Formats: sequence, C-alpha cells, structure tokens
Amino acid sequence: MDRGAHHTDVAVIGGAGFLGHHLCHHLAQAHVRVRAVDLRPGRPATLAPAAEYVGGCDATDIDQVAAAIAGCTAVINLVGLVSYWRLDAARLWTVNAASAATIARACGRAGVERFVHVSSSAALGFSNDPHHPIDEEFTFDWRSPLAKPYMVTKRAGEDAVRAAGEGRVSVAIANPAAMYGPGDLTNTARLFTAVRDGRVRIVPPGGNAVADVRDVARGLALLLDAPERPDQFLFVGANLSFVKIVEAVSRAVGPVIRPTPLPPWTRRPLCGGLRLVERFLPRDRMVAPDDLEMGFMCRYASAARAERVLGWRPAYTFQQTVTDQAAALRAAGLL
Repeated sequence: MDRGAHHTDVAVIGGAGFLGHHLCHHLAQAHVRVRAVDLRPGRPATLAPAAEYVGGCDATDIDQVAAAIAGCTAVINLVGLVSYWRLDAARLWTVNAASAATIARACGRAGVERFVHVSSSAALGFSNDPHHPIDEEFTFDWRSPLAKPYMVTKRAGEDAVRAAGEGRVSVAIANPAAMYGPGDLTNTARLFTAVRDGRVRIVPPGGNAVADVRDVARGLALLLDAPERPDQFLFVGANLSFVKIVEAVSRAVGPVIRPTPLPPWTRRPLCGGLRLVERFLPRDRMVAPDDLEMGFMCRYASAARAERVLGWRPAYTFQQTVTDQAAALRAAGLL
C-alpha cells in the first residue's frame, strides 16, 4: 500500500472477480492478511497465493457474511452487477442495493472497524458537459429519465451502506470510473473483440470517465485508513470520448481505426426503436438500448479529491491499460 495501514486483517467480498484479483494481490504484497470472500465455491487459480479463500458466501445472507468476515478489522465490498439491460432491473436491486445493506449490517455485527464500499462513478450522475467533470458534491436530477436502473441501484447501495453503518462502522465509499485492464474477460473484453473484428465503425458522440483496475486497487487500499471526512472518493484515470476509446483499443488489437460519431439527433429514434425489441436482442453482440443512450452523454468526472486527500494519482495511461488488457486476452486465447 502507498501508506502504512494499521488494518492487517482485511476481508475482500467479491474477491474472486476482476477488481478482486488485483486488490488481493496488491494487499498481499503489502503484507496484509487477506481473506477473499465470494459466491463462487472453488478457489480461483489466479487468486493471490497468500490470500485465504472463503467460497460459497451469499452476500444477501447476513449470517453467512458475518461468519465469513469474522476476525477481520476491515472489509472491502466489491459485490456489484453492471448492466444497462432493463430486464436485469430486479437483479440490479438485489446485488447493488440489498446486498450492500446486508454486508454493512454484517460488518456492524462482526465488530469491523472500517468498511470500504465500492460503488461507481455512475452513482453520482453526470453533467453532460465535457468542460465540467463532476465531483463528489455534484447534484444530479434523479427524477430524470436518464437515471437508469444501474445508476439508481448503485446510488441506493451507497445510501443503504451509510444508513446501516451509521454510528457503528467507519464507512468510506469509492466511486471508480469505468474500469479496464488485464483480467477483465467479459465486460470490456467484448469491445476488444468487436474492434478487432471490424464491427465498431460508428460510435455514440459522448464520452466516459475511465480508470485502470490496478490504479483503482491502489486507491481502495488507501481508503482502509483514509480520514472519515470526506467519506467519498472518485477514482478516475482519464475522461475520453468514445471515439478516443475505440481508437486506443484499435491500436492495441490492430488495425488502427477512427470511428465515426453518430449525429446527436439519432439518439431518440435509435434508442426508442431498440427498446421496443430489447427482449429479443442478442446480448453478446448488441449494446443495451439504455447503454447506447448513455453513450450520447459526456459522463466525465474528477479525481481531484482523491489526489488532494489521499495522494492518489493514476499510474497508467489509457493506452497502456488497453495494451496490457489486449495482451492478457491474447494469453487467455480470447483475442
């Protein structure tokens, strides 16, 4: 860790996932006793060898969670579902909101001192202004039709964590930008194969905040001993248009392309038409209509607070991140 943490027994819930692997390795290298807790029953082969593993833990069962984290002074919750498909709304509420509340209550029961909850930059909304990235104090209109279920459930998870931990557990909330990096074999990996196959020639005209998963892992380690106020931190590596994101990925997978942005006026008819047939769309080859609509927005964010308070700064450029991710996908036989 970048600072000497006094929390030497840390449970990482969701430790078998993309971010979990990087975080467990980072903590283990800092000589922290790490306990990876996950729903998956079998220990992943790529998990840090020094990490203890507790599998088969249902994050919505407070008794299971409390037993899994017993003896730990700090817990980092990585449990989350990323989806902009409307058919996933019920699962989003269960995973992103209900499980967050359950884990926070379990921390209170187990006597945990510090609870780090990993949310998303999406939980803070967006300004749609490329010149004014949002920060942790940004006020978003949550009544807007652009407040999608993923965003709303991540926001609800934050509220639930604060309420459950009030007066019992010291809570810190992390809001990482969209994460890329080696080890992601599903979410962003689809973009790499689509770019390689020449299927991404047109992109929405907006942009997104992005971050390297390894930088986010470092930030979470810093939150183990961050001051209680402020309690919320954005972790952002860069703010990039989707044209720039696809260009960078194409440099990593070849050949280099510069996609054409869709005209802004196409948002309503295109997204509206896709919603009518959403339940029939092939998820493995299509972008969810809500995700496409959000692609017309500029969802940029600032990590100034994390830089000022925690001393955190991104170590990776986005080009290095996607180059490393492409290499990992090739090594796994997926690219």
